[in-house]
Amino acid sequence: TQPGETISFSAPKVVDYSKDHKKNPTDTSTDDNNVKTNVMFFYGEWDSSWDTLTATELDAKLTEKNAEKIAKDKDDETTYKFDVNAETSATALTVVVRTEDDARYSTGRTENHVSFEHRTIKIKNTNDSSAPALVGNAETVLGTLRDTLNPAEAYGQNAEVTIPSLDFSDGDNTGYLTTSLMVLDKNGNEVEVSGITYNYDGTKLTMQNGKFVTTVAGEYMVVITATDIGGNSVIYSVPMNVKDTKAPTIEIDELKTTIEVGEKYILPSPVVVDDGEVIPNHSKMQVVMVGDNPSYKLVQETLEFTPLKKGTYSFKYVASDGVNTTESAVYTITATDTTKPVIELSDIVEPTLEKDAEIELPSFSATDANGIRSTSLTVKDPDGDVVSPVEGTEYKFKFTRDGVYTVEYKAVDLADNETVETYTINVGDCTEPTITLIKENNPRQNGYKIGDTLAIKLSGITVKDNKYNNGEAYDVESAIRDGKIIITLTKPDGSKVTFPQDNSNYTFKFETAGSYTLTYQAKDDAGNTATKQYTFEVKAETDNKSVSEQAWGIVLIVVSLALLCGVVIYFVKTKDVSSRDDKAKEKAKENAKKLSDK
Repeated sequence: TQPGETISFSAPKVVDYSKDHKKNPTDTSTDDNNVKTNVMFFYGEWDSSWDTLTATELDAKLTEKNAEKIAKDKDDETTYKFDVNAETSATALTVVVRTEDDARYSTGRTENHVSFEHRTIKIKNTNDSSAPALVGNAETVLGTLRDTLNPAEAYGQNAEVTIPSLDFSDGDNTGYLTTSLMVLDKNGNEVEVSGITYNYDGTKLTMQNGKFVTTVAGEYMVVITATDIGGNSVIYSVPMNVKDTKAPTIEIDELKTTIEVGEKYILPSPVVVDDGEVIPNHSKMQVVMVGDNPSYKLVQETLEFTPLKKGTYSFKYVASDGVNTTESAVYTITATDTTKPVIELSDIVEPTLEKDAEIELPSFSATDANGIRSTSLTVKDPDGDVVSPVEGTEYKFKFTRDGVYTVEYKAVDLADNETVETYTINVGDCTEPTITLIKENNPRQNGYKIGDTLAIKLSGITVKDNKYNNGEAYDVESAIRDGKIIITLTKPDGSKVTFPQDNSNYTFKFETAGSYTLTYQAKDDAGNTATKQYTFEVKAETDNKSVSEQAWGIVLIVVSLALLCGVVIYFVKTKDVSSRDDKAKEKAKENAKKLSDK
């Protein structure tokens, strides 16, 4: 140090081991913390003869040396700090730590244990006004350094550079020199320097083995500083050029990988980064299609991409920083065609016609971005049969029956997407018959159970049609035979029963519980159909328990535990009783109850 400087150091660590420390050195729980510590300093050096003095004698010596107490830093309790007298002519000072335990009180000793530790610091009292310098001709040394840093084949990016050894001197004060090495890249950012070693041989200070790694391209500045004890500094700056050997990188946001044929999609605008900097000039970037692609449109200026055919498209981005060119990964976009064709009619479809009318239906056109595979026009009569167009025509048809005709325009594109436009034309009689039923023919009214029989009464069915026999009702049996009236029962398992069964049987016995559906359907000559449908439940259990007892007989098993004689089991079976003999049934039940009570 030198006069006028401030010296600071961490508080010394003081440990007073317990008597059990040797038994378990790692256990600090019994260490004694009742230790008094004094930190002081005096001008001068520690005399080696003091090492054999007693604590009392050393205290006397420190008093003779006018040792001054050192206080803790008021801003940091873990640090001691003091100032060296600016007017001192001493060549050294000594920091002393004195510690004393409480053995006199805790163990009954006549004296406490006292320990001392010391450090001597040299004081360089100088009025150095001349700066340090490189050993040798500075211009020659710096020229050699410049040539080393800038060889014929310049360093590229990610290269490790070693600074040559440099020697410094400062006359008699060389031993107090400090030096530093700093490297700045083209952006003024400090580059990490590692591996520096220093060697002082009594006449010069050598700094050597400093290394750093180039990252960005451009001009670097190597800055070397030497400072002497008087605060005089010399700074040397040597430029270094690092060539661009690293291509820029390309980054893009999320890419939409599936689009529709014909959809205009703006490709993500790539971010081109070179040496950690974004290159804003997109004229140095373009999209390049890779491999065989279906037909497409691509606008480089806006990055608008339009697939014209179904399939997979591959592309990449290519960017340049003016020196090096880089390519992105290859990206793919799949163009799908899930859009159905669009059908347009030349006119509207006439909704109502008279029987035997012959008209020309509207023509139609179909459009699709991916192309049309086929188109068709189909007309179906009231029974669903296809009607052929009038011979020699394409859109002219004759409607020869009463009822509802269906006109179907259909288009299929190359991706098999299908569009169907359906229209109906009412020809002549389009009114469906009416069905009237008596309540006995409505199964919801009857509450059926297993074993019950459904009986359909034909006399309770009335079907009328506006075009049939001046509005008179159908002859039901004849209409059933002709298929104009159809009666079906759908069972819980989905199977169907069509009435009549065995030509004249209109009954059905329920053997399975579950949900049933009874359907009445009537159709007129024009194919108009009316339907009445009833869904009902058939229950599994009967409410009349005596009927169940009559069917199966009564078997009562009564088990009784005898207190002293073990177990006695009584079996009682009643005779099958007639449904008319209520007294016998009641007697049997009464006897069974008595046995149960026992």
